[in-house]
Amino acid sequence: MRYAAALAVGLLTSVCCGIGQEAPAATLIIPGTGVAADGVTLAPQLSADLHWQISFEDPAFTSARIPQSAGLPTDWLANGLTSQWIGPVDTYGVVPLRAGNYRYQTAFSLPVNFVPGSATLTGQYGSFNEPINVSINDIEDFPQVLPDNAFSELQPIPTLPNLNALLPGQTNTIQFTVKATAEQILGDIGITQATGFRAQNLVLTYAIVPEPSVCLLTLTLGAGCLAVVSSRRGRLALRSGDSSRA
Repeated sequence: MRYAAALAVGLLTSVCCGIGQEAPAATLIIPGTGVAADGVTLAPQLSADLHWQISFEDPAFTSARIPQSAGLPTDWLANGLTSQWIGPVDTYGVVPLRAGNYRYQTAFSLPVNFVPGSATLTGQYGSFNEPINVSINDIEDFPQVLPDNAFSELQPIPTLPNLNALLPGQTNTIQFTVKATAEQILGDIGITQATGFRAQNLVLTYAIVPEPSVCLLTLTLGAGCLAVVSSRRGRLALRSGDSSRA
């Protein structure tokens, strides 16, 4: 019986403290593009995106812009109820943009009890022009080629092995790099009329290790069970001895 009690306590402790494979799951909602501070409602157009930043051929990031819907290229998917297009300018078609790599980045924090290597990311995104990689904490990985119509129909987030680079207890970043292809040449400078990015329904699912207090409670209860079992066995032994002497 003592073995049975010890086995039960060991199993409880393994599950509770995250030693087993069935660690508790948690989710994090990553705000899509073009939403307000609450991460849900749409932000005003012609304003800066509060959650996503943009960089062009440079390490420095600045706030991405939410352009006017009326100024979007007509073949782009129309803005929806949960996300909007973002880009480097408020209005397209006024000033040509330099061709090259535009990086769109958002940041989020994970708790200290996040289990590294356990995360998966789901959602949809689109871009104009070609998406060339997705970076997690500056580690690049883009395992599949998107279809040509990634700007007219949002695509599911591909499986990203580099989610293993996510770290507990600190800020993590995710970047989508879009290569704006030159449509015209101005001297030696390639230019394009538009480039943009869009993401929505981004959900990060991951495993967590329970708080130490929960594990301590489990161990305490387990120790109590063993004490009760031991005490009971001791009393039974005494009674057995008294009976034999009688």
